[in-house]
Amino acid sequence: MCTTLMYTITNIIDGDSIEVDKTTLIRIAGVDVIGKESNKDAILYMRKHWLYRSVELYDDPRQGQKIVHGEAVKVVIAEGRVLANELLMFGVALIF
Repeated sequence: MCTTLMYTITNIIDGDSIEVDKTTLIRIAGVDVIGKESNKDAILYMRKHWLYRSVELYDDPRQGQKIVHGEAVKVVIAEGRVLANELLMFGVALIF
């Protein structure tokens, strides 16, 4: 049996970055929110829908254990949804 570690989103840093468990900064893999207005809208969306929700974190198979601006790049899944896909309305997909 495989055990999945769950984390809680405790802060929204910006449109594509979060903090989990009040300690770990995460850069959401697969999306880049570009522009001041888009970032503002993405932050509001994240706060409204995902703040304090449980999430699963996985290394992005295309990037491994990459760190960007002090944030671990991770695939973030909440309620079975890949958050990068949810944020595409505010930004662009990152393809490596």
